[in-house]
Amino acid sequence: MRCQDQRACTQRTKVLEAFDTRLRTIKTSKDIQKTILAQVRAWMNGTRPARRPIPQHLQAAVRDQTTLGWDQFLKCRIAKSWTPLQSTDFAGRQLRITGKSWAAVLTLAILELSWQMWDHRNEILHNTDVSDQLLDMDGIDFSILEEWHAGYDDLAVPDRLHFRGLTLDGLLAKNSRYRREWLMHVQTARAAVRELNEPGDHEPDNDSEPETYIN
Repeated sequence: MRCQDQRACTQRTKVLEAFDTRLRTIKTSKDIQKTILAQVRAWMNGTRPARRPIPQHLQAAVRDQTTLGWDQFLKCRIAKSWTPLQSTDFAGRQLRITGKSWAAVLTLAILELSWQMWDHRNEILHNTDVSDQLLDMDGIDFSILEEWHAGYDDLAVPDRLHFRGLTLDGLLAKNSRYRREWLMHVQTARAAVRELNEPGDHEPDNDSEPETYIN
């Protein structure tokens, strides 16, 4: 979705316009509509959101979604904070629509946006000579996103250095060799931790009751 090929950029503009129309069609609050659109556009373009003050009552929701990830928003992982905000807006406009029903339709709109970008990507892959470049970018960057959001708390202290001084946007902007090496180091470190934590045959038997953790 973040490909900088001119055709992809043109397609992004097109699908974001359709997404904006869809947000208005499902009667999204104007503040929520403009805020979500600005954040999604910025993530897809690999830029910072336009300098538009985020309304105070939406700031917590934006923080929640940013923590979860705007890439996750485009995978329909919507922060729970949006639903009550939209419910309040509907109540203020005396509309007989619930926040939950709005969130359900919003999910469909996101799926449509993602599908249009994916379909366009496949069209380029199967009909042009840039397929290797797109496959490399999509595959590596997707894996980087997964590793980044998995965090480093479970890694050995030396391996956490791979995250030091980096931001996600900065990492994705690095050249292909750097990104590949970063991904290889982090995946290897995480695999080592998993292997270390797996119970082995050498562990002594323990007849005591297992501990129970209550969240």
